[in-house]
Amino acid sequence: MPHRPKILYLMAGDPLIFGGGKRVFMQLMTYLNKEEFQFYSCCAFDEEQEDFLSKQGGTIVHIDIQCGGFRHSIKKLVDLLREEKIDIIHSQGARADFYARVATKLTRQKTKIVNTVAVLVEGYDVGILRKRIYCSLDGFTERCVDKFIVVSEALRQKLIVTHCIPNQKVVTIYNGIELREYRTHDSDKSYEETRKEFGINNEVFVIGAIGRLVWEKGFEYLIESIPAIIKTFPNAKILIVGDGSLRERLEALSE
Repeated sequence: MPHRPKILYLMAGDPLIFGGGKRVFMQLMTYLNKEEFQFYSCCAFDEEQEDFLSKQGGTIVHIDIQCGGFRHSIKKLVDLLREEKIDIIHSQGARADFYARVATKLTRQKTKIVNTVAVLVEGYDVGILRKRIYCSLDGFTERCVDKFIVVSEALRQKLIVTHCIPNQKVVTIYNGIELREYRTHDSDKSYEETRKEFGINNEVFVIGAIGRLVWEKGFEYLIESIPAIIKTFPNAKILIVGDGSLRERLEALSE
């Protein structure tokens, strides 16, 4: 039987929070050609999501890189890479990327490193000292990476120009979404009911935004732009769907 490359997906986080990064990794593992690849998940999914991935043929790995301590987590990750002879480690997020790079180099194996970048470390909403540490560690280890996947062309240009990453190492792959899950059998009825629920008639120009109410999403810019929007569309309404740590602040700003 031909060798099936082994891919380890690595991401830190809270199992109770399912954001865009986890969604992308879930998609990759779900639709991966299982006849050609084997996959391992170490992504802080909840129990239901892990059960789903197990049924897809994946191997679930529990290494707490969020709170488990650096030396302990690195050792467990190194042991896993060696014992399972992982061919590719694909990570996302500053912490996961750093752990993937360090662990892979410590194994002295030919494991390939792939990082998906949705936010550059210098854009993280943290204190100045912590940001400097993040940037230093990232800059020191990013040369180890074999391939960067970025979710926008702007990020690709920043990695190439600002981080001096070779052009051939960076590829842009936009995030996808399973449209079938969001189509209704009676979309016109759903459209009318939603407007009715919020007291909006069919002539009103509506802008919708969906996402976690966190700093990365930039909802404050949408809210702050409302005065400019209503100059062109005086009866415009903005519907924001989501929840998160900035909810109260965004609600106050909208008022």
